[in-house]
Amino acid sequence: MTWPIRLRLLTGLALTVAMVLGLTLMLNRRTSQATSTTAVIAAGTYDIGGEYGGTVRELHVTQGQVVQAGDPVATVHSGLLQQDLTTGEVSAATFPGRVTPEGLLTLVASEPGTVTSVGTRVDSFLRAGSVVASIDVAGSRYVEAEMELEARDYARLVSGAPATLTLPDRTELAGVVDTVSVTSEGGWATATVRIASEELATATSTTLTAPGTPVTASVHLQDNGAISETLTTLDLFLQRLGS
Repeated sequence: MTWPIRLRLLTGLALTVAMVLGLTLMLNRRTSQATSTTAVIAAGTYDIGGEYGGTVRELHVTQGQVVQAGDPVATVHSGLLQQDLTTGEVSAATFPGRVTPEGLLTLVASEPGTVTSVGTRVDSFLRAGSVVASIDVAGSRYVEAEMELEARDYARLVSGAPATLTLPDRTELAGVVDTVSVTSEGGWATATVRIASEELATATSTTLTAPGTPVTASVHLQDNGAISETLTTLDLFLQRLGS
């Protein structure tokens, strides 16, 4: 066998090995990722309401407004509150907001955030315990995603796993799996995954990062076995060569 023929054989063998490795890496990457069937941005929310019913005298906020802890939300006049203050049943010091002897109660925000809804209007009667406004807590945005997996792959979806969040404009944000819950049927597991992301939580509030915005979530499944470890190492090596 001449050297040119040997060289062609070696070149063909090298190309074949490279192709097999490339396809194997691609297959490994695909099987080590789980992509959401549905995913939306959510946030921690709290409601502002009064212990006493009364007439809404003033609204201090509107939907979409950013508030700080202690900012006034609404002022309500309550005849029952005025009576209880007069008889000493309650003290103005027990309320987080400002209270006057005339029964005017100013409800205030307890945490910084953004007003997502206002559930009343000026001059309307507010029942005790009714919601005046709902507020999304600043820095509390996260993603709730649903993923369908083969039951055997569910054990590979673990808390702390890295995740990637893709916004509607294709911007990618890094995240990490916070909690996982699952229901199983017919050999398939439907996992509900909560994904925390510092980049999302601290992002400037826009329609692309607002609660309710649909996104795509991809989660890295835990690799098992020596082959997976070898392929992961090789994958990282090739990524470094290309960088």
